[in-house]
Amino acid sequence: LVLWYDGYANTGADRNYTTTTWKNLANSSYSGTLKNSPTWYGDYLSFNGTNNWVSIAQMNYSTTTQEVVTQKTSSTGSNEYIVGNQQNMGNGIMYSKNGYIISDYYINGSFRNIDAPYTLNKINSNSVSYDGSSLNTYSSGTIANSLSISGTISAPTGNTLMALGVNPYGSTYDAGTFFKGNIYSVRIYNRALTQEEILHNYNYDKQRFNIE
Repeated sequence: LVLWYDGYANTGADRNYTTTTWKNLANSSYSGTLKNSPTWYGDYLSFNGTNNWVSIAQMNYSTTTQEVVTQKTSSTGSNEYIVGNQQNMGNGIMYSKNGYIISDYYINGSFRNIDAPYTLNKINSNSVSYDGSSLNTYSSGTIANSLSISGTISAPTGNTLMALGVNPYGSTYDAGTFFKGNIYSVRIYNRALTQEEILHNYNYDKQRFNIE
């Protein structure tokens, strides 16, 4: 586990509704810097879909797992990026304009994407893992889709950062990709979790964030 953001403990030990840094609970690196004032409410960070985002750092792994707990009440009509670093290459998770969660990973020379269901007006738990031969996406701890593809995840161009709430370009962003909704939790691993590990994390988040 290299990154863990938790809305209940955004400063590490507790909550602070004015902090402009989202503390990484996994280690002393990769804390996120809030840009253009996304707003803390209760146990989540709210993004306006216009200019809110969180800048992290460069994070590139050949195999990985990403897990997000989010909520949306409406669509902007565009693809909205939740977490990722997809400048020409890289990887990430987005909410698609068609109403699905899309996991989009640049593997073996091109972007490979698979989808999973998403329910508006509810808190959703979505995960994606890549182990070097299989790209798997999960909804509520249960596998939703799988794609067999061998290779490694190529790092993005331009020293692109990992970010929340937008698709980053270098240290800035693509203005048409902002996420409108709430982010409760984000985890990033430098390995592929097993299905049992993903289910374990989902059960933890289910209790913590009252996922129905």
